[in-house]
Amino acid sequence: MKNINGICGLVALLLSSPLALAANFDVTSTSCSGAGSFQKAVEDANASPGLDTITFLIDVTDVKDTVCGIATNDPEDAYIGLVTDDLVIEGKGHSITGSSLYVTPDGLTNVPGVCPGDPNVKAIISSNPVGLLRMDANINVTVNDLTMTSLRSIALLRGDNANLTLNRVTATRTFDFFKFCDTGAIYASAGANQNVTITDSVFSEA
Repeated sequence: MKNINGICGLVALLLSSPLALAANFDVTSTSCSGAGSFQKAVEDANASPGLDTITFLIDVTDVKDTVCGIATNDPEDAYIGLVTDDLVIEGKGHSITGSSLYVTPDGLTNVPGVCPGDPNVKAIISSNPVGLLRMDANINVTVNDLTMTSLRSIALLRGDNANLTLNRVTATRTFDFFKFCDTGAIYASAGANQNVTITDSVFSEA
C-alpha cells in the first residue's frame, strides 16, 4: 500500500508541475489581435505555467496600434505581446508586417528618413507602429526563424533578469514614432542582469 501511495503521490506531483502544464499555442490568424492571433497566443501562454511555445502557421499583416487594440501614449506598452512567463516563439519562416501611417503637412505619407514623432515635422499620425514583445522581470524568451518588417522594435526588456535569445531572426525597416524614432531593434529599460543572445540574425532601420 505504501508503494501505491508513493506512486500516486509522484504522479500527482508531476501533473501539478510547470513542466507538465507547458503547452503549445498556434498563430493561425493574419491579424495581430483576436482569436488565433499572436497577441491571444501570448495571453494564453502567460496563463499556462511553465515554458510554453508559440508556433506561427501563417504570416501576420497590417500590424499597427489601431488593429492590435493598443491605445497608449506610453512607449513601454506599445507591444503586441506582453510576456510574463518563459516562452519559445517558433516563427517557422513566417513574417509579421507593420502598416502604420502618418501624413506630412504637404500630403506625403510615410516619408523615408522623416520622423513623425518630431514636433517640428507636424505630421498627422493615423496609426502607430508597435513592437513584438515586452518582457517583464525574470523572463526567458527565445525567438526562432521569424521575419519582422516595419515594427517599432523586436523587444523591450523591462526589469531584472530578462533574457532574450534570437536565432535566425530578421527585422527590417524598424522605426519608432515615440522618442524621436530612436528605439532601435531591441530596447532595454531599467534593470539588472539583462541579457540578449543573437545568432544568424539581421536588423536594419527604415
